[in-house]
Amino acid sequence: MSLLILGDSHTIFNFGGVAEAKIYHVAGVTMHRAARDGIQSIVPRNCHPKADDILVLSLGEIDSRAQIPKHARLNGRSTLEEVDGLCDRFKSALVEFMRKCPASVAICCIIPFNPYTLSHQYYDDTEAAVLDAKSIRDRMNERLKGMGVPFIDVRIAFSNPDGTLIPSRSDATLHLDPRISAPMIAELERTFGEPFTHMDPPWPNAFPRAEVTNAEMRRKVRKELERSIKNVWLLLPGAHKVRSALKAFRKKELST
Repeated sequence: MSLLILGDSHTIFNFGGVAEAKIYHVAGVTMHRAARDGIQSIVPRNCHPKADDILVLSLGEIDSRAQIPKHARLNGRSTLEEVDGLCDRFKSALVEFMRKCPASVAICCIIPFNPYTLSHQYYDDTEAAVLDAKSIRDRMNERLKGMGVPFIDVRIAFSNPDGTLIPSRSDATLHLDPRISAPMIAELERTFGEPFTHMDPPWPNAFPRAEVTNAEMRRKVRKELERSIKNVWLLLPGAHKVRSALKAFRKKELST
C-alpha cells in the first residue's frame, strides 16, 4: 500500500512529517477547478494510483479563504449558499473520479485559518470577516465529511476555540507545522488501521518534501547546467569586459 496525497500546498504541510506519504503538490489548485475540470485533470503525470493505494485529496483552503467570499458577492448569494453550490459540484466530480480511480479515495479536512491572511474587503470589520471565515470552513468540512469517503480530521489539534490556527503549531502563515506530525499519524492510523511513522521534513522550506515530475526534474537540471556554464564563463579572461559592454549596450538601447 502507498499513501498518496494530492492537492494544494497543504498536502506538504499537513503530511510532510508522515514518512510513508508520497506528496503530489499541484500549486494553486482549487476545489472549484477540480470540480469544473474533473479531479483527474489535476493528477500529475508521475502519480499512478494502484488498487491497494490510498489517495487523499487535500483541497478547498484557497476556496474557503478567498474564492467563496468573492463569488458569493458576485453571484448575489450568501457565503454558505456559495459553499453548498461548490460542494455539490465537487461531489459530482468525486463520484465520477472514483468510478475510474483504482485506489481508495479519502479527503483531508480544511485546516483552521490564520485571521491575518483573510481578505476584509467584503466585510464591515475584522470581526465579521473572522466569524464568516469560521462559518465557511465549518460548512465546507461538514460537507466534505459527508461525501461517503474517509475524512482525515486533525483540526482539534491545531485550532483555537474561535476556529483560528494556533500560531505555535503553524508555519506562521497559512499552514500547519509539518514537524508536528503526531496528530496526523494518529488520525491516519485510526482511519485506515495501518501503522505510520514520523520523519523530519525539510525546514523551514518544506516544499522539497513533495514529489517532482520528470518535467520539473529536467527544468531543475537545465537551470543548474545554465548556472554552471555562466559561472565558468565568468572565469574566462576578458569576460568582465564583455559583460560591461553588454550592460552599456542595453542601457543605451533603453534610453533611445
